[in-house]
Amino acid sequence: MENRQENVNEIPVGVKIVSIWYYISSIISLLLGIVGIFAFLRIPTSFLFEIPRFLGISSLFLGPLALIVGLLLIAFAVVSFLIAKNLKKAKKSARIAVIVFSVLGFLESLSPLNIFGLIINGLVGGYIIFSGKVKEFFSEASH
Repeated sequence: MENRQENVNEIPVGVKIVSIWYYISSIISLLLGIVGIFAFLRIPTSFLFEIPRFLGISSLFLGPLALIVGLLLIAFAVVSFLIAKNLKKAKKSARIAVIVFSVLGFLESLSPLNIFGLIINGLVGGYIIFSGKVKEFFSEASH
């Protein structure tokens, strides 16, 4: 009887994979966020005046834009880390967050028809929503 109880509380392999995916996403977002903030602090002004000619935007927006994007990426890194951590703990809020991010990512991938994004978000969202093992894992953890 104890062996069955241990198996019920075991983290499904797919949940582990999704959790690792969110840890990796967290690390990448953190690194890119640091790059954005570093770019805001260290980009020489002469460089800032050359980029706008190429991109067709005002140089006054590049520094603050790099800072804003950097801070948003760091915030996303924190959220991704918390989701990954709480997935392993079978927190329903983490499951809901994965479902929301997967649906948003799927919808976002439709606009330029990003096949990779459609496949990944569809698989992750579908697995987290419909898998019996996942449903059982999250329902058993709440008892």
